[in-house]
Amino acid sequence: RLGKIFDSVRLDINCDQAFRYFFINRTVWMGRVNYDIPSRLYYSVPEGWDIIKTDRLEQAAAHMVGTIISCGSYLPLMEAPGQDVWLFCDPPYVVNTNMTRQDQQYQHNFTLEDHEDFVESVKECKHKVCISYDDCDLVREWFDDSRFVIHEEEWKYSGSNLAKKKTGQELIITNY
Repeated sequence: RLGKIFDSVRLDINCDQAFRYFFINRTVWMGRVNYDIPSRLYYSVPEGWDIIKTDRLEQAAAHMVGTIISCGSYLPLMEAPGQDVWLFCDPPYVVNTNMTRQDQQYQHNFTLEDHEDFVESVKECKHKVCISYDDCDLVREWFDDSRFVIHEEEWKYSGSNLAKKKTGQELIITNY
């Protein structure tokens, strides 16, 4: 049943886009959602849709009442006025920058200059900012500054079909 739903929404630009992204992200191999490469969008991980087995989605929705969620360029949000604003930014991985288009994880990628512009915008931002970035020397160098706290995180990929699950490593960087 989920496979049929997957096939009906994976390239359907008329369906609810938040549902489309979330569903595909949870049920496609390794969570990679890149609509430009339809061959990557195949249903492979029914276990990835485990959120429906609990009430976690409803709990999250209750906590999000009154929250504004935006998706798009980071700059208008970082420059917008406001009190008690918290921004979560998840830029493309730096390591993804030099990959071939076919190997890239993201539909919309950053160049090295885009990454550098993003970092400068974060440094100038007056809001609380939380960033999820790949753990590499360049990112650590960019945020080697007393204004930032770097948390090292790791997890096992659930979408992997390998007998031994891969370990992911990422940095959570905050300016608070």
